[in-house]
Amino acid sequence: MRVNDSRQPRPGGGKIIKFDPDQRSFKHSLIAIVFAGVYLEALLYLHGCRLLGKVAYKKIDWNTYEEKLRAYGITDQSLLDAAKEFRIARRELVHEKAHDDTKEIRTGQDEARKAIALIDRVALALRKRA
Repeated sequence: MRVNDSRQPRPGGGKIIKFDPDQRSFKHSLIAIVFAGVYLEALLYLHGCRLLGKVAYKKIDWNTYEEKLRAYGITDQSLLDAAKEFRIARRELVHEKAHDDTKEIRTGQDEARKAIALIDRVALALRKRA
């Protein structure tokens, strides 16, 4: 569903968001988040093997995104914070539990936007380090 398909004109001007009974927008957001995680893992693996070598990379393979970025010499705290936030949000959205202890409201659409922005920032930071 495109964004324009989910909005209809409102009498008197403006737009109103239509109800999405199939939750297609949310499902597409989850797909984007999951594949952003897959892409990020692959990107970090390729860069890590090139930078550290396969044997040395295996030592950090199970580390968090932010720990891997630090191992590659990336010190931008806002990028490290964004990686941590993505890791937490991805886990919460993908492995949703019946109850929520975080008291934080997340929307799939916002988290998908953040995930794609993180991928762009990480790719740029890794290109600068290469």
